[in-house]
Amino acid sequence: MQIKLFLKSASELKNVNRRCGSLQPYAIAWIDSSAKFSTKVDVNNGDNPVWNEKFTIQLPPTSHAETAILYIDIVHAKHAADTKPPLVGSAKLPIRMALNEVRSKGKAFFSLVLQRPSGRLHGKS
Repeated sequence: MQIKLFLKSASELKNVNRRCGSLQPYAIAWIDSSAKFSTKVDVNNGDNPVWNEKFTIQLPPTSHAETAILYIDIVHAKHAADTKPPLVGSAKLPIRMALNEVRSKGKAFFSLVLQRPSGRLHGKS
């Protein structure tokens, strides 16, 4: 099964690493952690990035649509040398929710609320 994903934008993000300047976020999406997809870095829109990128994600053969989960991380591209890019926030979407929406409406559109690494809610994707 293939899933067509359109990552449009995020809003109200927090700059998690102000020492390195303005927020330059990108999104990483995956169902299977060995096959991740990422958007380009938005260097112009700071805490309200726009990506407008499409991906086709293959549901792994060992996964079932009813239990699979789509993960999305928003990451700050600008970071100090020798450090891991800071995580702005994460969201997840059970694939079964998307399938139910597609079955009833033909397409599925979701606005997800990000969780910061601390677990607090933050921003929208």
